Amino acid sequence: MSVPAIIMRRERDTVAAFRAARATSPETARPPDSLGLGNDLIRRRLEAEAVLRPGRDPGTLYLDEPSWAAANRRRHRLVLIMLALAILAGAAVLLGTGAVSSR
Repeated sequence: MSVPAIIMRRERDTVAAFRAARATSPETARPPDSLGLGNDLIRRRLEAEAVLRPGRDPGTLYLDEPSWAAANRRRHRLVLIMLALAILAGAAVLLGTGAVSSR
């Protein structure tokens, strides 16, 4: 499995843990340790993207569902852009090598 796929899987697992605990608002925020989550790269990444936000009590976090949805939309757009660029690059290579001739 590729590294990006592993990261995405771990992000989904982290989000699922917050959903399962119903930690989806500042009032229902939970300490990450109580959800079995340590201070790892995935959690810090989700905090940096504002997907996980500080709760009312110190040391607690909650899942911001709109931010999670926005992060997923950004990622999907990025994948589509990269795919389009790859197709354009492939077409340029084919046209540049004369593999495709215009009649």
